[in-house]
Amino acid sequence: MKKSALFYDANCFTTISVEDLKYAIDFFDNYIISSVKAEIHKGKESHPDHPGFNLVLNSDGNLTKAFNEVNLDYCDKNPNINIEKTPFSLKESPLLCSAYYTWLVSAINPAIIHDSYRHSYNELLYQLKNEPQEIKEIYGIESKLRVTESQRDEIYYKQAGRNPIIKPHWILKSRKKRMDEIKDNKFKITDYQNLTAAFIYSCTRGGSTSILTSDRDFLDLRDNLYRSIIERYATNQILTEKVQNFNSAELEEYNKNSIDINLKFDDINNRVLLILKKIMKDRKFFTFNILLYKREVNKIFTYENKIPLWLRDFILEYKKGLDCYSIETGLEMKYKIKYIFQPDFSTQTIIYRVSPRKLHENKVCMTDCEMYCKYALKERDNPMDLSEFILKF
Repeated sequence: MKKSALFYDANCFTTISVEDLKYAIDFFDNYIISSVKAEIHKGKESHPDHPGFNLVLNSDGNLTKAFNEVNLDYCDKNPNINIEKTPFSLKESPLLCSAYYTWLVSAINPAIIHDSYRHSYNELLYQLKNEPQEIKEIYGIESKLRVTESQRDEIYYKQAGRNPIIKPHWILKSRKKRMDEIKDNKFKITDYQNLTAAFIYSCTRGGSTSILTSDRDFLDLRDNLYRSIIERYATNQILTEKVQNFNSAELEEYNKNSIDINLKFDDINNRVLLILKKIMKDRKFFTFNILLYKREVNKIFTYENKIPLWLRDFILEYKKGLDCYSIETGLEMKYKIKYIFQPDFSTQTIIYRVSPRKLHENKVCMTDCEMYCKYALKERDNPMDLSEFILKF
């Protein structure tokens, strides 16, 4: 029987017992991304006798035979790469590299309209990164937001008569921690890379994939990514329908430059609900899971997302407004609409500035595209700048 894939967070090797780690290593097909490997190296340098590190690194500092590395470092593109091979060099494939950068920002700082609290929080993150002189005011808003969201969740779960699987205070604590990391210039991108790479791997292989961690932050990051994907699928459907029904004057304006389309929040919310119901009913799917180790009870708990095959295809092929030097023409033009958007919570409407995706002239696969790619450069040099947020057009 084929083993399921398991990606490891660096903290696993210091928080989970050696016996439990050995069981996981035997049971799963094991993966470590390059930046997690670097963190484990640092841990082993500080604590060379810690037995957990010896399970993943040998005496030469290389991964043991039980682990495969998913390399996220700079590499040349190979349009003919076999993406089924192991070890898994994600960025070598133009398809997977472009998918990785499409969704990495959704894990870091998405603009999610159908969840007003999450949207507002991520807007504050954007402001904290770009307007640090407003730190005191931003923290004041975040504190009030935390209180009101906590009160809303408490009322909901009381009415529902059940305990939440993910405790609201975990998420609120995770968000506060993230703001402090940005304020103190200690922001690290490793968790976001790990989540996105594992997610893209899962879609590539079409098989259930998990991340093992003792960090509850992964639950919030996972929700950022998954909710953003669902909303983007819903929004693309609605905007495509609108464009298909343009009159001649609207179509001319759209093709010439761009056109603004106003949607109600309810338009997005209702479509998101329809998609979630469709996902629940689908019988052809795989799962993406967070395996959270809780130290206080010495147990692992599973948090699952269901990925139908049609959603898998969207995740790999949809590019938002991403510009890629190396993906093939047919893939780049499969979803022909690009947009930026600006919500107004007072009127409960969103302005979408929509334009057609246009092909680059002399389209070829540039094997050294990471030397010029703005997304790869930001990831390496200034990951805090990776974001979906646009405060004003």
